[in-house]
Amino acid sequence: MLSLSPSAMSLRSFMHSQSEDVVAAPRPAVLVAEDEDAARDRVASALSCDGYNVTAVRDGGRLLVRVTDAFVAGLTWDAYELIVAGVHMPVCGGIDVLEALRDVGCRTPAILIASSEQEATHARAKAVNAVVFVKPFDVDDLRTAAVNMIGRRHSAAQRSVPGLS
Repeated sequence: MLSLSPSAMSLRSFMHSQSEDVVAAPRPAVLVAEDEDAARDRVASALSCDGYNVTAVRDGGRLLVRVTDAFVAGLTWDAYELIVAGVHMPVCGGIDVLEALRDVGCRTPAILIASSEQEATHARAKAVNAVVFVKPFDVDDLRTAAVNMIGRRHSAAQRSVPGLS
């Protein structure tokens, strides 16, 4: 039987009492909007497994409603850490929503999912500072892009806070 010294027992008691006081950092919020069920589920599942708090919707109208609801609730236009959206969806396309969000000051990083390779789509995506993935794509590449985009956003935010380097 394992015997703990009094100092080890007090350390264990201390660690146990401290663990109850630890508050986990909130998981970064990601909004996924894609009208193709399989693609939406695959992206949402992968990002959720990576520790993100994923909200998945099936069209551009719901995408716009989710972002607007967050703003109305007292958050900012940038309440989500990342937006992943289909270029062409019912109600309105992801690229149209991003253009409107950029017009009101939203700078949330974005990944667009396109059905085909089109120069016009890439040009519009570049104008709203979004990355384009063309179906079929490797979900691991999208996961890597998500990590990098959210990481750059956090680094930029830390540099803009006085006193942090």
